[in-house]
Amino acid sequence: GINLFLTFINLGGLYIQRKIILSNLDLIAVGYLQAAISIRNYSDIVGRASGFYFLPRMSEKIDNAKRNREINNYLFFSMIIYIIIGTVILLFRDVIIRLLLTEAFIYVGTVIPWFIIAEYFNNVNRPFGQTIVGMARLRLHTINCVIVFVSWVIIPYILVPKIGIVAIAVSSIVGSLISMINSMIFLKINNNIIITTRNVLLFMIGFSILLFVAYMD
Repeated sequence: GINLFLTFINLGGLYIQRKIILSNLDLIAVGYLQAAISIRNYSDIVGRASGFYFLPRMSEKIDNAKRNREINNYLFFSMIIYIIIGTVILLFRDVIIRLLLTEAFIYVGTVIPWFIIAEYFNNVNRPFGQTIVGMARLRLHTINCVIVFVSWVIIPYILVPKIGIVAIAVSSIVGSLISMINSMIFLKINNNIIITTRNVLLFMIGFSILLFVAYMD
């Protein structure tokens, strides 16, 4: 029941986003959005693979020290991989667009940095969300999903008329941040999960690299 509900609000959020874009912009903008999301998805290799190891691992009954180590190791590895892939996509985004799409979508190159950075935040949020799911903390997971849904709807409703489809990426960043903070606070209080200084520094360095590469022109 709960999984069906969460799937419904996720799909509902995506549908509403497209309706907002269509009502404020045009069908071409919806196409640009889908193109940006498609390219962004190529950066999510680690995320797609996490369900084969990390989520099952977090579902096991392990002590807090081991859980803390698993989360920090996965977070470090996933950030390193994402920073590399994201940087390559940003550096060669025009070439990638021409290869995967057509010249008609070259505009997407101007907005794709926002979507790559949004996916970076989602990538960092993932181990916390999967830990919550693995530990069967469904109430918190549901709250986080509702927060993401609200972000996906409210922020585009306000910002699409002002900044176009970039608002979709902004809504993803905000949703991921709030969800991540909620999960981190819960895990710190209940399981003494603490993010290492190494990972905090890597997160900031990775964000700075992606931002620099995105707008170094």
